[in-house]
Amino acid sequence: MSGSDFDFDQPSPALQGLVWTLLILLIVGVVGFGLMWGSGFGGAASAPLSKAQIAKLDRVWHLVGAATAETAGQLTADPERLAEARSLLDQVAVEIPGHPKVSFYRGLERLASGQPEAALIELQQADRRAGAEDPSRVAILLTLSAVLTDLKQYSEAESSLRRALKIEPDSPSVWNNLGQVLWLMDRKEESVAAYRKKLELLGLPLQPPGPV
Repeated sequence: MSGSDFDFDQPSPALQGLVWTLLILLIVGVVGFGLMWGSGFGGAASAPLSKAQIAKLDRVWHLVGAATAETAGQLTADPERLAEARSLLDQVAVEIPGHPKVSFYRGLERLASGQPEAALIELQQADRRAGAEDPSRVAILLTLSAVLTDLKQYSEAESSLRRALKIEPDSPSVWNNLGQVLWLMDRKEESVAAYRKKLELLGLPLQPPGPV
């Protein structure tokens, strides 16, 4: 998604849920997939995945449409594909109970199924089960914050992003999302500061105040 997709200079309440829903898959696609498979999670429940388990989760990724989607709206709504994704997740959950990756992917499946509240529960579980300082946890926290914002739970979304910054303080994505949450909370000065930090990290020129 590019900055030209929406006019953020004058955000309206009607756009709030839509904007954040659209951000979820961009976050996951760009940040989450590479981090999760590249380094794994460091929690106690995070036993190494077998090739078969990785293949099943990869199949889930494709079934829900996350492999090609740039927005949450592009996730599949096909009931047969989602049923297969749920079946595969159930299988892996039995093999590695309590694994954060299973909760994370189940959260995506719930999101694709149009169940943001259920997605939130799964993402919160993934957050609890992941290693406290593992960089891969940032993908969970970003997605979790996006769902929380979509549900208008702004304080909880801010908390998730603040925790993500403790793990990865130089993440433009986290600063961007924090700026959005603060803007929606009417904390404009803090929001502008967060956006300026994002632009600084990206090496981009500063822009006028307001979400970008």
